[in-house]
Amino acid sequence: MRTISVFTSLLLFVVLFTACDPDIDGCTVWASHNYNPEANFDDGSCDLWRNKFIGAYDAFETCSGFYDYQLGINEGIIDFDHIILNNFGDFGVNLSARVQGDAIFIDNQSFGLGNGAFLEIWNAIGKYEPNGDVIINYEYALDGLPDICSIRAQPF
Repeated sequence: MRTISVFTSLLLFVVLFTACDPDIDGCTVWASHNYNPEANFDDGSCDLWRNKFIGAYDAFETCSGFYDYQLGINEGIIDFDHIILNNFGDFGVNLSARVQGDAIFIDNQSFGLGNGAFLEIWNAIGKYEPNGDVIINYEYALDGLPDICSIRAQPF
């Protein structure tokens, strides 16, 4: 009887521990360059898409005139692909955006400015350049007056 009990215990042990999927180490965050959909254990190696955008920039903007100012890009808090563009367009507003690979997607957004003016931003899209620059093209209206702009932001 004891032999059957030991045999049953060994068989149960083998079945339980060999039937489990082995741990596959890797990046489990979908918003990463090195995402591994087969990984079931996050090894901390994730290189988030947004990381290359994070930093301080000298922004050179062309609209109906030429403007230069400082633009900051920070991590967002919504998800791994979320960023915040600080002082966008030198309006003193912070825009919420999403990153996918080398692209930035900015939803249409509206703001009341401190001076009573109303700002609307739409059709905004950007990209990361191999040299580290960030290019953003967008349309806006300030108190109903529209303009089309392009920003070249260079890290400093």
